[in-house]
Amino acid sequence: MANKPTRPLAYRVGQLLAIAEIGAGREDDPLLTQRAFSQPGTLAAGFARDVPAWPGPLQRRWQAVMGTMEGVPSGAVDAAGETHLRVGRWHERTQIHRAARVQDARQQLDLSQAEWAQVLGVSVKTVQAWEQGVNNVPEEIEEYARLVRERAVTDPTRPAAPRT
Repeated sequence: MANKPTRPLAYRVGQLLAIAEIGAGREDDPLLTQRAFSQPGTLAAGFARDVPAWPGPLQRRWQAVMGTMEGVPSGAVDAAGETHLRVGRWHERTQIHRAARVQDARQQLDLSQAEWAQVLGVSVKTVQAWEQGVNNVPEEIEEYARLVRERAVTDPTRPAAPRT
C-alpha cells in the first residue's frame, strides 16, 4: 500500500513554487507567487518543459512532489491554503539551500563524499541522498559542516578529515 502524503495540498504547491523559483532562477518573483496563489493548477504545467534543464537534485525534488499531487485546485486557494503554501515554499527553499551549502562546504574542503561522510559521522549513501536532493539535510548537520569548513579555513595545516 502506497503512503499517502500527510501535508496539505497547498503545502505541496508551495514546495513546487520554491523548486520552480530556484530552477528558473526567479526567486521571490511576485508573478510566480501570485500565480501559485491564484491558479495553483497551472504551476506544474507552466514548468513542465523547463524541468529537464534543471540540475538533477531539483529535478528529483520536483518529481517527488509531483508524485504526491492529485486534484490540484484550478482556482485561488483560501486563507488557510495560502498559509500552507507559504510554509511549504519556505520549507522547500530552506532544504534546497541547506543541501547546496553542505555540498559546497565539502567541495571547498576538496573532500570526496566518502571522506565527508566520515567527517559528518553519516554513511556515504546519506551524503549522496542529500546531494541528489532525495533526502533533507538536518539543520544540525548544516551547522556542523559550517563549523568544520570554518575550522579548516582558519587552520589550514589541520586536516579536515582523517584519510584512510
